[in-house]
Amino acid sequence: MRKLKVIFLVVISLAGWTGTANAMLFEFDAVVTRVSDDVGNITAGAITIGDMITGQLTYNLGATDRHPADPEIGEYVFYAPNEGLNFTFGGTTIFQAPTNFELQIRDRLCGDTPDFNCSPSGTFDQQIIAVAANDLSPIYGWTPAVLVWGLANFSERVLLSDALPTSLNLDDWESANWRIAGGGTRISGSITRIKQVPTPATLALFGIGLTALGWSRRKKV
Repeated sequence: MRKLKVIFLVVISLAGWTGTANAMLFEFDAVVTRVSDDVGNITAGAITIGDMITGQLTYNLGATDRHPADPEIGEYVFYAPNEGLNFTFGGTTIFQAPTNFELQIRDRLCGDTPDFNCSPSGTFDQQIIAVAANDLSPIYGWTPAVLVWGLANFSERVLLSDALPTSLNLDDWESANWRIAGGGTRISGSITRIKQVPTPATLALFGIGLTALGWSRRKKV
């Protein structure tokens, strides 16, 4: 019993010490579909249409909505170094916003009437938009001003509220796009895969839980 109590206390301490028990981590793949760089900010040929890129989206479910009175618009700002958005080009080059990152959850944008039908030519009904606009690191000689990553659909079938989502399934969304821009240059494309990844703190808690369960079963034998 004493060992079980010690393990329980370690679990609680670990969750509190890391502050990442509520962390959500998603890895994604994407493709470049447009490159507009008439001003020549990027090294010629460094990024071309068809290039495959990867990235990560990380946020904490404990964040506070900046518009709590509005049930359809959630706006969350993150400042921790391990929360944000990053893209990897060419397998090595990464730019990210490590200290100032915003995630917007927009629900029921087309209207509240039960028979209201959002058309594909109209406003998206539900959206998740990640925006990184500060402290972006340079890529191929160019420092972007903003990075935007977004999912959207025309029907109220994905989000249940403006709360931060605990899972993301690419098949649920009719539009999945990203873009980076700044100084007359714009690169954009589509997101082709999203995978949820357990965070280190989650794995540690899971491992300790299994240890406690195994010890408890041995005591009964």
